[in-house]
Amino acid sequence: AEEEVVTDYAERIRKAIKDLTLNVAVLAEKLNIKYSVMNNIVHGKVMPDIKLAKKLEKELNIKLIEEVVVETGSGKNKNNDELTLGDIVEVD
Repeated sequence: AEEEVVTDYAERIRKAIKDLTLNVAVLAEKLNIKYSVMNNIVHGKVMPDIKLAKKLEKELNIKLIEEVVVETGSGKNKNNDELTLGDIVEVD
């Protein structure tokens, strides 16, 4: 499994900042990153990397990382919803 940052990371971070009555500048300082970078993350313009996401998780006590199972191999993907011609055409 691989770790990935959740898609709604910005929303979760904004809510946590509000709940903890922090501000973006203070948070950036605590995490030792530039205010502009933190601001972009909060507004969903920049996705934090795993390392930074982990720091944010700790600091804000939220979940930002999920495990994604990456399937390997050439077997047919069972959860692929796309129909193929073979699914549609009946061969006599």
